[in-house]
Amino acid sequence: MKNLTLFISFFTTINFFAQTANWNKDDRNNLYSDCMSYSTKYKNITNEQKESICLCYLDEITKKYVKNEFEAKIDIETKRIKEAMLSQCAKNIGVDLTMQQNEEVVKEEKKSETVKGYISKTILSGKWKTDDLSIIEFKSDGTYNEKRGIKELTLNKGYIVDNVLRGNWFLDEKGNLTIRKEWSEDIGIFQTKIRNYTGSYVYRFDSYTNDYLKFTCDNNGTTIQANRLTQ
Repeated sequence: MKNLTLFISFFTTINFFAQTANWNKDDRNNLYSDCMSYSTKYKNITNEQKESICLCYLDEITKKYVKNEFEAKIDIETKRIKEAMLSQCAKNIGVDLTMQQNEEVVKEEKKSETVKGYISKTILSGKWKTDDLSIIEFKSDGTYNEKRGIKELTLNKGYIVDNVLRGNWFLDEKGNLTIRKEWSEDIGIFQTKIRNYTGSYVYRFDSYTNDYLKFTCDNNGTTIQANRLTQ
């Protein structure tokens, strides 16, 4: 009986090493590095916690799976295994990754959430950089400044002096924006002839957040996108 017990123990040991021997040092390094890279999506855990979790993950993967069998799994299987083991390893050190991930999703949704209803003067006020590199500013007192990012020939066959337009802006109760712009144009050689112009433009907002605008000019159909400037 004693010999039988030793044989079973020996056989079990041989079987265990057969399961783990084909994970060499490079393979283990790759598993650990992959885990550390994957765990970056959990923003609220420390590097020390990530290291502990990934060492546990490395140990569990190499004990439970033969290398060839693990690598033969399709991506969705690997992802499920990875997340289940990371979650369990995290719980071993008192960290709930599910809660961590949910908190990050809520923060991201809150950050990118489109403001409901009509755009307000509070949201619109400030400086914005448009997709044509212009800087526009809606001041809280109702005045408007625009610095064109590109010098170009206007419909009047001239160039806007200093690429600067000024004026006033008005936002009605339904979020429709009207900008009355004033500017000067050089229509001669060496700015020998300067003419002043004014124009009234109406815009409707296609979408917006606290930091992003997309609006279309009813006068000419031009669509503008802009990001808020924080400085």
